[in-house]
Amino acid sequence: MRTLRALIENHDTVWFYCRNDYLAKKFLEQCESEGFMTLNNQKPTALFHHKFYGVFDNLTMGYLSNMIWCLTLNRSNDNHLRIDYEKYISDEEDYICHRMKGKRIDYADWNLIAYSNGLRPKEFSELCSHFIDGQSFEEYNAYVFRCLIESNWHYSPEQAVERIEWEEHYISQSYLEKRPVSECAIEVGYGCG
Repeated sequence: MRTLRALIENHDTVWFYCRNDYLAKKFLEQCESEGFMTLNNQKPTALFHHKFYGVFDNLTMGYLSNMIWCLTLNRSNDNHLRIDYEKYISDEEDYICHRMKGKRIDYADWNLIAYSNGLRPKEFSELCSHFIDGQSFEEYNAYVFRCLIESNWHYSPEQAVERIEWEEHYISQSYLEKRPVSECAIEVGYGCG
């Protein structure tokens, strides 16, 4: 398997994208086995799982915020080496993240689900202030979608879908932990998940 140290031989900073929880866990384990420590001197496996990390040539590592990754991704003056960890450990030839590619979600279904109950914004907000028993994961996503559109951020449907795609792991965790839709939507809207 390729090492992380091999990448920092030629780059002082390398950013990693971990598509899912399993890859984040594997990445943290690999960091630890190669002798990396967090910026505050913890073992990497003590960190919670996240999509984005940075490793440095001084053998430290840490989280990278979703916002920083997104804002710098398509800038011509950004020269960070961005690695798709899954491709890197699978020995694929092209393991560089050129841009985020993903399934495009057809939000028409979410729109139908989120607005089919006929609730006005205030009523909808009250409904979303607690976890809705029996709500499917698709309904949960649709309600997060509506919250983002009707929030103070005023996301367009396309922007709301983009935020949901970026925060899919956080939304899944929120659903499993039965967090209210409104609480989840705030984290997704701010990109803190």
